[in-house]
Amino acid sequence: MADALGCDLRYVLIPRTPLAEQVDAQAEHKARERVASLTHTMAIEAQAPDDSFQSQQVAATKDELLRGRRSRLWD
Repeated sequence: MADALGCDLRYVLIPRTPLAEQVDAQAEHKARERVASLTHTMAIEAQAPDDSFQSQQVAATKDELLRGRRSRLWD
């Protein structure tokens, strides 16, 4: 039908949120996973850090992830 009308048919995926927000959210998710794993290990040894330190670690890890290869955020 499109050809008969002299048109091309195209499917387009349009993100619901900007790419920058998606990358930031994924980096935050990965950073929280890493810090949670470390915190769990430390808690087993009765050395769990406080919430403030954990928040700082999440922020630092997120920054590190964003400076690296962004394709690895989805590994």
